[in-house]
This record gives sequence, C-alpha cells and structure tokens, in this order.
Amino acid sequence: MSHRFKNLSALQAVRPSAQRGYTIVELSIAVAIAGVLLVSAIGLVQTVLTTNRANESITLLTKAMSQIDKIWADQPDYNGLTLATAGAAGVFAGMQVTRDPSTSAVTGVISKFNRPIHVGLAANLPTSGANRGYTVTFAGVPVSVCADLVTAAAGGGIRGIIVTPEASPTATAAAIIPTAMTGAGALTVPGTNAIALDGSLTNVSIANAMGTNGCGTTQSTVALTFVNWK
Repeated sequence: MSHRFKNLSALQAVRPSAQRGYTIVELSIAVAIAGVLLVSAIGLVQTVLTTNRANESITLLTKAMSQIDKIWADQPDYNGLTLATAGAAGVFAGMQVTRDPSTSAVTGVISKFNRPIHVGLAANLPTSGANRGYTVTFAGVPVSVCADLVTAAAGGGIRGIIVTPEASPTATAAAIIPTAMTGAGALTVPGTNAIALDGSLTNVSIANAMGTNGCGTTQSTVALTFVNWK
C-alpha cells in the first residue's frame, strides 16, 4: 500500500463519522412549531365554520320570518302560530327538524349552531291581548358572531331584536316573549335582556347590543330573539 493511502486510512480511523439525523433539541423545536401551527389552523377552521353558520342562520331566519308573515298576512293576528304550525307550513326549510313519528308533527327545530329554535306568540304586541306579534329565538349563538347577526337581522327587515346572555353553552333556552309595548314602540321584556332594536328605534342600539347584558357578555353564548308584529 502506498504511503498516501496509508495516511488516508489513518485519518479515517481517527476522524469521527459524520453526525446523522436530528438531535433531541432540534426534534423538540420542530414538534413545538408543528403544535403551534396545528393549534392556529384549528382555531382558524373553527372561526370559519362559526362564520359560515352565522351567515346560513341569518339567511334561513329572514326566509322563515318572511314566510310566517306571508302565511298570516290575511289574518288579523298571529293566533295559531306555534313551532308545530310553522313547521307544518315548511317555514324551517334548510334547518334540522324533528317530528313525532306517529303524527309527523314538528316537535323541534335545531339551528346551524346545533341548539334549539323556539317560536312564541307575543300576545301583548302591539297592545294588550292583540296577539299581533311573534318571536323566533335562536339559542346557543356564540358571542363572536352575536353583533354580526344582530346587524344583519336589522338590515333584513326584522323589527325587534333581544339579546339574552346564557348561563352556559348547554343551558336550556326557551322563547323570550315581550310582555308589553309602549305607544312609542318600546318593548318590555322579562329578565335581564338587552333590547337591541324595537319600534322606538330607527337603528340598532349599539350601546344595548354590545353591553354586558348583550353581545358584550362574559358568557360564551347568547340567545337571540327576533320579533315581528303587525
């Protein structure tokens, strides 16, 4: 063997082999970065889904209330309006509707937020015992889209909007029914609620809508009640 090859063999024997793969520190950093990206992606997806549900909800809501107004247009009041009768008339097309298996009567309607929708007869609108008002209440609305839904509903011609903070995202909500209306069109409602719009207001009351009893609540969800009257 030549002198040159002997020296090369000696160097190879002394020199450590080149490091292969990644160190634990490098792997830890990579995993941490991947985790941050994953959490960000999940948050973005959830935001997009919630926004899409809100957009779908306001479209379905305005269609439903327009349909109710059309069906009862020739009647002096809304007597006979219930969740079941509205459902039988096809008002809740596009929403998840549950029916009694024996009678096919509508027993429940679920919104795009996977929470109940309620229909109520507002007997004392616009005057005591007139039965000329009704409400549609969406439970479980995330506060992140509360203001958007309020302004969209007002722009869609809905005359009254009530915001009710919920005790929890799974709390059982019911229809919120105004108990009276003043001559100026101001609604009176039970409990602690924010009246974002009524007959006394030409535009949404931002102070009421975004207050602590409205979309600005510390709770994660609210019930939104939409009111129309003849």
